[in-house]
Amino acid sequence: DGQVTIDGKVTVTNIYTAPQPVEIALGVTKYMTTETGKKTDFNNSRFEFNLKSIGDAPLPENTAAYTVSANVSSERVFFDKIKFTEDVGSQKMVYEYEISEVVPESPSGQIIYSTETIRAEVTVSKDENNKLRVDNVQYYSNGAPVDEGAITNVRISIPKTSDANAEQAPIYLAAML
Repeated sequence: DGQVTIDGKVTVTNIYTAPQPVEIALGVTKYMTTETGKKTDFNNSRFEFNLKSIGDAPLPENTAAYTVSANVSSERVFFDKIKFTEDVGSQKMVYEYEISEVVPESPSGQIIYSTETIRAEVTVSKDENNKLRVDNVQYYSNGAPVDEGAITNVRISIPKTSDANAEQAPIYLAAML
């Protein structure tokens, strides 16, 4: 009952029970298009993404995610699950994250890599059974809410040189898409 009597005095002891945690995996969709906007396949390229917390938002142990399909024009990529354990009381807590693509040190001269950062907000609350729950996940692109986070790269055509032995210097182009 939480009460103990000592020498005729009543002492009240409160027992705290931490809420049951909740987990969620954030993701981003990777697209590859041509210069004219037509979807094109990844052409055996592998793409890496990074997840960063804003403020005190919890992170998964591994904050990198990779595409796994080789010849598709889009792929949904998920990060490891984030575990929310903080007791939010009777209020809702909003956790913020940034998702970006990691541009390789030696990028392909035929790909314009996106420099866009997708923002994700995860709203967590606690139910009447002391269980945390995710109420909403909202992605933002260029400050505007979107249904899903998406990062698009553009594959450009590089004209072939007439000299078959000529080496072509790699081209690195960064673009906000």
